[in-house]
Amino acid sequence: MNSNIIRKRLDALRQRMEEECVQLYMISDTDFHMSAHPCGYFRTLEYVSGFTGADARMVVTEHNAHLWVPAEYRSQAEQELEGTGIIIHTVDDPEDEIGTLALYFAACGEAFFDNLSEDQIQIGVPKYIVGFDGRTFPFDEIDEMTENLGVAYELQIVVFNARMDLVGDIWTNRPPLPENKIEILDMNYAGVDVGDKLALIRRTLSSYGSDTGAVLTALDDIAWLFNIRGSDLPGSMTAIAYAYVSIDEALLFIDEKKVPGRIREYLGKAGVEVREYYEFYTFLEHLKEVEVLIDDFRSNFAVVLTIQNQPDVVMTSCPGLVEMSKAIRNPLERLHALMVNFEDSTAWVRFLKWLKENAGSAEVTERSAEEHLWALQREAGAIMQSLPAECAYQEHSAETHRASVKGSDRAIEKGGLLVIRAGAHYPGGTTHTGRTVILGSVSPEIRRVYTGVVQCILAAQNAVFPDGLTDVQLDCLIREPLWRMGCDYAQATGTGVGMMRNDAEDPQLLDWRKSDKRSEIRPGMITAVGPFAKQKGAFGVRIENEYCCIDPEDRPGFFKFSNLTYVPIDTGAIDTAMMTDQEIQDLNEYNQKVYDLIADKLTEEEGEWLRKETRPIVRQSGRAGRPDPEEVPREH
Repeated sequence: MNSNIIRKRLDALRQRMEEECVQLYMISDTDFHMSAHPCGYFRTLEYVSGFTGADARMVVTEHNAHLWVPAEYRSQAEQELEGTGIIIHTVDDPEDEIGTLALYFAACGEAFFDNLSEDQIQIGVPKYIVGFDGRTFPFDEIDEMTENLGVAYELQIVVFNARMDLVGDIWTNRPPLPENKIEILDMNYAGVDVGDKLALIRRTLSSYGSDTGAVLTALDDIAWLFNIRGSDLPGSMTAIAYAYVSIDEALLFIDEKKVPGRIREYLGKAGVEVREYYEFYTFLEHLKEVEVLIDDFRSNFAVVLTIQNQPDVVMTSCPGLVEMSKAIRNPLERLHALMVNFEDSTAWVRFLKWLKENAGSAEVTERSAEEHLWALQREAGAIMQSLPAECAYQEHSAETHRASVKGSDRAIEKGGLLVIRAGAHYPGGTTHTGRTVILGSVSPEIRRVYTGVVQCILAAQNAVFPDGLTDVQLDCLIREPLWRMGCDYAQATGTGVGMMRNDAEDPQLLDWRKSDKRSEIRPGMITAVGPFAKQKGAFGVRIENEYCCIDPEDRPGFFKFSNLTYVPIDTGAIDTAMMTDQEIQDLNEYNQKVYDLIADKLTEEEGEWLRKETRPIVRQSGRAGRPDPEEVPREH
């Protein structure tokens, strides 16, 4: 984006702020439902700043503009915001005194109070107005900001106005909200009908009392509960909607143009009433004499504030009301997860063969590799990309999120390494896979880091853990091989994977830094695990598999992972001197299983390539890695 365009947009926003007497305006990068990747209508932060990444927040004042991004997006933000004058902060950077938006407001609160005289506090002072669209900020985030403002907020020196979409006021040609028709998820995939799911939720509601209802705002929760799928968000098979469920009613608030008559009839048979999307807040304002359960971790500020403002309504925080039921797959969903990963793994094997045989030719670039993988996934039955293929060669692989260079014309040569990751929605499930491909000779440092990442994925694959273990604790178990080397990475090791909804879904988030809402890993939960390590500006290494948590019969009270991804782990950069005999055996057994399961779906030529690619490695003195085929005969 041209920096002059961004500066003009900031000027236009400041003009609207002046007209509304707003001293500070906040912008988020999400929608009314806290979605990670919103549709074009909600990309207000991108419009004002030019930043195309995720998990960002922005504040604009009369003279300054600040942007907060996670560490993994720092390089991207620096590239995209160059020349705009926007100050970039890395979230949780210990060297940045305002490394989070909460700390920014803490500093503001202290400054306001310190600059006021006792007389001004007693007689009142001109208010400092913070404006924002409360529908696009989570409740807990705004709650933390006001708490950090302290006395300045309590004395109403600083006042929040959550009913402002000032960016929308200046956004010419703003994309409209999508009007894509929804579909019903076939029972052959869902396994449980809407009536049974509503009954499950109502059992929880009844434990609170007969006059209890639940507000649902997260799109994946709503898609699961009503067995509906859509295409309103990039990479997501969800539809923009709200829902309210009580003992005797179930309301779905959605653009009615998106609901064909046959689907309205289907929902009606389950006791679901369809109402217009924009009637939702009016409905909340007319609630009377009820207790409302809400997941305030996943709800926007405007929803919570509206409920709190109703005098006859009691709001009760109930995290995970739908989330955990959705995350634990029923037997049919587990079967389909295995089946679609099997098809996806076959596409990956064909892709890796193509890549290794064609690297170095002029037409093979990061962009063409991404396109080729997606073409093979479509041939395997994929209907939508859940995580568009991201191909990163050499130094590009050090960037964990590469929107600024994604799909580049960078040629892929013979030599070095390439990282590629992708996810896809198939009928019946969603896949998530990542691999580092060794295309020739690599440095000793790459061998060291690559081997450490392989050890991490093996640690996940072989993990046995007690009932009650949380996502945070599991992350520590998986990262330990890299920690032992003195390496770490800023992002989470893994997330839950949706079932034809989102590529990444709560509740599980494998990140040892996670301070709230820790979730137990339960049987039936499917998790994408992807340890990552990098040397900035030089290289990155990532390996990602999907796993389903299972309850082994021989170990009561303990769980483990069952692998769903069967794509060979490249052994071309393994340093066997770093690995134990058990780790070498485990890696060989994984690659052997890849061959055993996938070979029959391949042509004879593809099968022979896979046989060579998955041949076992042995510990060798003086050198590391895979021996010549003649040295270790192998029969499949």
